[in-house]
Amino acid sequence: MGWPLDKGEALLERLLDLATQPRFTVRHHWERGDLVLWTTPGILHRAYPYEVESGRLMHRATVDQQVA
Repeated sequence: MGWPLDKGEALLERLLDLATQPRFTVRHHWERGDLVLWTTPGILHRAYPYEVESGRLMHRATVDQQVA
């Protein structure tokens, strides 16, 4: 907060470049019946485009953890 927009965007670009280096990435090659789970707070994830006819089915589950 308090940074000019261009400085903030430059920092985000630098962090994304660092986080997406091949040594920090994993790419799953899908096969029928695969199930992949991840925790959003611990991972940067993105999906590549796929054909609607691919049969891909995605479900989302959200767990709300109450902290006392």
